[in-house]
Parts: sequence; C-alpha cells; structure tokens
Amino acid sequence: MASQNLKAKFRRRLTKELGIALVVLLPLMVGFVVLRVAVANSTEEMIQARRAFTEHTNIINRLITLRSQYDAFGKTYFNVLHNVIPEKDELINVSQEFQGVAAEHNLQFGFSFRGEDPASATSLGAVHFSIAVAGSNLPDITEFITDMQSFHYLTVIENLHVSRAETGMEAVIIGKVYYRTPEN
Repeated sequence: MASQNLKAKFRRRLTKELGIALVVLLPLMVGFVVLRVAVANSTEEMIQARRAFTEHTNIINRLITLRSQYDAFGKTYFNVLHNVIPEKDELINVSQEFQGVAAEHNLQFGFSFRGEDPASATSLGAVHFSIAVAGSNLPDITEFITDMQSFHYLTVIENLHVSRAETGMEAVIIGKVYYRTPEN
C-alpha cells in the first residue's frame, strides 16, 4: 500500500509538473509560431518595399538623365522649332510677307485665307490659305514656289495649279502655315 501510495503521489506530482510545463510551454510555442509568421510577413513586405524603392530610384535616375539630355540638346532644337513654328499672333502679316516674296519675282499677287485648324496643347494649328500669282514667265513662278518652300515659317503646299494665261503664266497655290499655342 505504501508503494501504491508512493506511486499515486508520484503520478500526481508528475501530472502536476507536466501540466505546469504544458501551461508554460504551450503559450511559448504558440507565441513562437505567431512571431515566426509575423517576421516572415514583415520580411516579405520589406523585400517588396526594397524592390519598389529600387524601381523608383531607377525611374528617377532615368528622368534625371532625360532632363540632362534635354538641357544639353533639346533646348537648342526646341528654340529652332519656336523660330520655325510661330505663335498665331505672329502670322498676322503672313499675307504681306508672301506678297513681298512675290514682288521680288515680279509677280502679281492675290491672297485669301481658307480657314484654320486650331492649335491645342498637344498639336499644332494651321492657317489655310490660297495664293494666286501671275507673271510673264514660268521661272519667276517656279522661283516663288521654291522660296515658299523655304519660307521662314513651316509652310506646306497642299495643291498647286499652273496654267498659261494670255499675258504669261498663272499659278494657284493652296497651302497652310503651322502655328503653335503660347504654352508649346
């Protein structure tokens, strides 16, 4: 009986010790698992944040490179475009400028506006025109057309009709002069 009593006492003590160990170890194990999952999630978030940071850094570096290239080369070409493509207000005397070119070639001159394509922030506008010239010979008209093609503003000849008249040659030129908005 004493040995059974001792065994029972030992079992109770062992059960009590195991219960205490389970009460202490179980929360520690659960805490360890929760902490491990949290660390794994945080690590993944940090890896993604680092990738995003690297990508944004690369984008910024490319923008810096583009800006320096624009500053080195683009501004010069942009200024050339500003000289070739005027603002609309600068075209107010375009008919007189064409008339001056016609006078240099001893041509009679007529000019009429045919409409306009308005400019926007992303596209150029155009003033459409029709020019009628008459002269004594074809080379004068040909030289006038050549001068129009190299006019100081961006000018496009869309249609050209040359015919023989009683007193020489006549030509009707339909074209347009491009312009930009002040913001461009």
